[in-house]
Amino acid sequence: MFVISLRCDYAASQKGQLQYHINAKHLGLKPFECTEEGCDFATTAKASLKKHVRQRHLKLKEPKPHLCPHCGYGAATAKLLEGHVARRHDRRKEIKPGRNARVLLVGTDSALDMIRARANK
Repeated sequence: MFVISLRCDYAASQKGQLQYHINAKHLGLKPFECTEEGCDFATTAKASLKKHVRQRHLKLKEPKPHLCPHCGYGAATAKLLEGHVARRHDRRKEIKPGRNARVLLVGTDSALDMIRARANK
């Protein structure tokens, strides 16, 4: 059995899911409010409020066991770390052809070592 919203094409297998959908999407209700003084955060889901309190008020972050070998950035998943490395450390910058033309990996330890070596000459 499915229950269907009369306002849109949303369908749910349980009445409670439909009520949550109507409250959140159509009425804009956010029944879960932060009780910390001076904080006006409110949300439609209890889990979101718990996460907010952990991260904002208790300063607890999700574990980030995947560390970048280049800069120490922490990622929650290996896939997120791969994206970070590709965006931040694996960019190639070409030097215009000419005498002693080379390709450097900008942001990598080897590129930094080459720059330091040239500066110390």
